[in-house]
Amino acid sequence: MAEERVCWFAARTRKGHELSVRDRLRELGEEHFIPTKQILRIRGSRRKEVEVPLIPNLIFIRATKSHACELANSGQLPIFYIIDRNTHTLLQVPQKQMEDFMLVLDLSPDSLCLSEIPLAQGGLVQVVKGEFAGVEGELLSMPTRTYVVVQIGGGLLAAKVRIPKSYLVALP
Repeated sequence: MAEERVCWFAARTRKGHELSVRDRLRELGEEHFIPTKQILRIRGSRRKEVEVPLIPNLIFIRATKSHACELANSGQLPIFYIIDRNTHTLLQVPQKQMEDFMLVLDLSPDSLCLSEIPLAQGGLVQVVKGEFAGVEGELLSMPTRTYVVVQIGGGLLAAKVRIPKSYLVALP
């Protein structure tokens, strides 16, 4: 029997359960990614900084397919995996896409736009300068701005970040 390969899977959880699922994954020693940011909440005269997910109900888990299914089916985690519409199996996110997505979200969480609507197709580009050097994505040009869009799962999610055109090279 062929050995299963480890890859990233996109999963959904119930609203407000993202951080508890993350904590449980940490306890289990599972590799995962959930983009978060710190926000200031004000209630009356009390100010408190809290961590909130950037993408509601979404978490990424790196595992083999059988282990990922075991995590969900054993009742250890209240998650369900997103199904790829083309293959009718669990949506797998390639390692390079996941690395680029994590880099963009980690370095610039406030300057990006998350969308569940696939963005217009553009030319493939790679960032060659600056803090996003190495990130690959699609070019999205507005009248006065240039963005690089990193998509996951064929448009399931997309993050865009503003990049000067001089920092980009076209990919074949």
